[in-house]
Amino acid sequence: MRPRCLILICLLLLSAARPAAAQERWTLQWSDEFSGSAGNPPNPAIWTMEEGAHGFGGEELQAYTARPQNVSLDGHGNLVITALEESYGPVGYTSGRIHTRGKKEFRYGAIEIRAKLPSGYGVGAAAWTCCFGKGVAWPGCGERDIWEVFGADASRVVSSLVASSKLNEAVPVGQSESYYFPKGQDVTDWHVYRHEYVPARGKEPEEMRFYVDGTLYRRAKPEWFPGVWTFDRYNHFLLLNIAIGGDRPWGRPVPTTTFPQQMVVDYVRFYSYEAMPEQ
Repeated sequence: MRPRCLILICLLLLSAARPAAAQERWTLQWSDEFSGSAGNPPNPAIWTMEEGAHGFGGEELQAYTARPQNVSLDGHGNLVITALEESYGPVGYTSGRIHTRGKKEFRYGAIEIRAKLPSGYGVGAAAWTCCFGKGVAWPGCGERDIWEVFGADASRVVSSLVASSKLNEAVPVGQSESYYFPKGQDVTDWHVYRHEYVPARGKEPEEMRFYVDGTLYRRAKPEWFPGVWTFDRYNHFLLLNIAIGGDRPWGRPVPTTTFPQQMVVDYVRFYSYEAMPEQ
């Protein structure tokens, strides 16, 4: 028998002796397809609209409102969050921020969002998860940024994980990675963003994954994170918003920044995870 044949047989025998690999099953648990009449608010059984103009921890310039001109359905199956340049009380901009706190919360699973995003100096659009306001101070509860748009850089989105420093629980520690769109595409086009958080499986530790249009561009595990990995301790809720200016990576608006700026969301879907033994 030729040596090559012997090697092939040995490899086949070793493969057969390995334990069955775990396969993943994702089951849709809830979704919002944003069907409804133009001007209506998003489903109140899922979403709460934030209101206020207090800078949100970073000297942001906008006031969030529950007005339809800032957050509403468009009548064509989309949610539209709109940032406007206008005088509103003490500020010069309005925008929208919605969240699922107390209504749709989760730990492990997958969030999938189809959306097109704004871009411009001073504009920061985000989809993220957290659990502040539930008795655990930020950053101790952890924050997962599924995407952030950094101002006028329309070529990429940034995913970040933020939690406490190992030396001081009140000090945030972050870890970010960017996805760069293929030539001819940018954040203002329709894209599908997906974030998965998978629990530990046997000897495999838990991990997070980040995708754009089905392309996996980032994985994260507890041993890779420089801070305290607290994401497995608390349920999170989802937030969608457009922020304007402040002490943020997207900077402040400039005379060439155009308004209105809009985030248009086709759907938000949440899937539960189950590890299935290979048959």
